[in-house]
Amino acid sequence: MEKKMMEWIAYTESRIDLSAYKLHACAIRRSHNFLSETLYTLEMEWFPINRDGRSQDGYNPPGTAIIELDLAAMQFTKILYVGGVSLSSGPVIEAGSAEAAAAWIERETGLQYRQQFCLSKQTGNEYQFSACYEGIPISPQARIDLKLDQTGKLVMYSRHGRFAAADEITPEPFTLTLDEEVQQIAAGQLRRLTVPANKTRKWLAVYGLEEVYIAQDRKTLIPIRTDIDEAARCDVNERMEWESPLEHPYERRPLNLTRHPVTVEQVLEREPDPDMRLLTPEERELARHAVLGLLRSKYPEDSGRWNMVSLSVRHGYVIAKLKVPDDWRFPGIKMIVHIDRVSMEVVNWMDTLSFLDLYDDYEPADYDEPLSLEEACRRLHDKLRLDPVYVYDFELRKYRLCGKLDSDYGVLAHSGEVISLQDL
Repeated sequence: MEKKMMEWIAYTESRIDLSAYKLHACAIRRSHNFLSETLYTLEMEWFPINRDGRSQDGYNPPGTAIIELDLAAMQFTKILYVGGVSLSSGPVIEAGSAEAAAAWIERETGLQYRQQFCLSKQTGNEYQFSACYEGIPISPQARIDLKLDQTGKLVMYSRHGRFAAADEITPEPFTLTLDEEVQQIAAGQLRRLTVPANKTRKWLAVYGLEEVYIAQDRKTLIPIRTDIDEAARCDVNERMEWESPLEHPYERRPLNLTRHPVTVEQVLEREPDPDMRLLTPEERELARHAVLGLLRSKYPEDSGRWNMVSLSVRHGYVIAKLKVPDDWRFPGIKMIVHIDRVSMEVVNWMDTLSFLDLYDDYEPADYDEPLSLEEACRRLHDKLRLDPVYVYDFELRKYRLCGKLDSDYGVLAHSGEVISLQDL
């Protein structure tokens, strides 16, 4: 097994030309993507030969090469030279040329420029490429960042997310328009929220659009989720109620979010990421009991106020998400509770109450004669956007072309004025 590790290290040293470096540290880490595929990454730190170690402050010396290698694809997912100083002979890419940067990415990854990834931003010799299919964005998103020094030498490269394979997408023409049927969908996505306006230091009641993906059949709506990569996720949607408070000295403890190293044997056996092991009925009940105890102790007057929305697993912790459903202030009252999966005891919790406390001196929202939902929708009519996006459908297990319905504008509920949400 040591021989296999040495092969991976030697491959890295020759592919990137690390002849001016010595290996300082390495470890294999395990993670997963949104398809629950286990990923194994060899993480390495290479110090310049003439440097003995980190500074007294614990910082890596300038020129240190931080490399991450995907052991399944044998492709680099990260190349970073500390301080933007590379002692390697290459690669050297034509400075200022997005085409040259994309050509290098094609050679390194096997991805096709403009078909599987597109340039989304360029600032000098810094480039950001995003996943696409023939120029149309992909969801969940993936990206590649690349930076060159003034001579064109690579000083930073990183790859995040999963890029779609060609056989996962069936190309089709985009036929959705902002017609009457889509307008009706938009009306169903309109929400009235209370948001803080920092310029005027007051709360505003605003109608805003909850963005959504619309399939081309106009019948299937796919929510835009931020929890797409949560492992072992299960919906709960239970109101938390109790009859008496609990006297228990809950104290927050630091979270250990570092993924533990794994062995070469585990890589070769393709041992699944343990975070993906589904929560058993017993674990779900123990997690519920742990959250209930925390609420009874720290929020004793809130019986019936909180809903436990979901449970998932990350870094060995069971994560419970809660919210107060009847509070329309943005971002709302929410809580995340981390529970140790072995002991099933609460380790840490975070809520948005302290954030909302920052706005205690803001004037309350004006709800006198509020605008109707229908009128608000009519006023947002010409502010809607409908953009094509290939969205992964978990039921079909492939990407399907949808329209992303969104708007950067809202309507003040008390006056009917259309405002830019970015100006609040």
